[in-house]
Amino acid sequence: MKNKYKNFTLDTASRFYPILRTRKTESLFRYSVVLKDEVDPILLEAAANRTLQRFPTMCVEIKKGYAWHYFKHNTRHLPIWEYDGFVKKPIDRKRNNKHNIRIAYKGKLVVIDFFHALCDGRAALEYIKLLFAIYAKEKGYSPDLVDIKSEYDVPTEEEMENAFHNIYIETKLKDINLKELLGEKPLLIKGTPLSDYELDSAYCDLDKIKDLCKE
Repeated sequence: MKNKYKNFTLDTASRFYPILRTRKTESLFRYSVVLKDEVDPILLEAAANRTLQRFPTMCVEIKKGYAWHYFKHNTRHLPIWEYDGFVKKPIDRKRNNKHNIRIAYKGKLVVIDFFHALCDGRAALEYIKLLFAIYAKEKGYSPDLVDIKSEYDVPTEEEMENAFHNIYIETKLKDINLKELLGEKPLLIKGTPLSDYELDSAYCDLDKIKDLCKE
């Protein structure tokens, strides 16, 4: 599908994400997928770029405007990286060809990081479902395409809209319980902290986590 889109405004609820990011931190969230076979990075990269063309609001780079940041259509190739164990490291946009999605692989594992200003978890999942549907077909499989968007569909208005305008409910400041929004102090965990990017994976007892959550 030929991309006819050029620029997009950020969703109202996401305008502060670019402002708050630093060299060491930014608002990312991750999906991880474990395949049955070893990842073919060439096919995965091709599938990732084909999928991006279906989602023009994700195929963008961040630009600074006079008052707010905005998204500009990105014609550069989305690279695929070999996973080096990073967990919360910000996206190096120079190496990542200005894209706000970072995809890496290791063995059968694929990790996909999204900059939160780009989309929410639901939209990211739509990208991921189509990505692996295309990848599976290129591998010679016949994936179940139920509830998966076609790469040849034209994006709907709902996909492109500023959803904030549809869900926003006007509320006066005096009606908001600010103290309640603060919540309680976070649990302080004892032990020796690791360096920022040292942790690759961790395992813990699920039953103990459940018991702690109930407390």
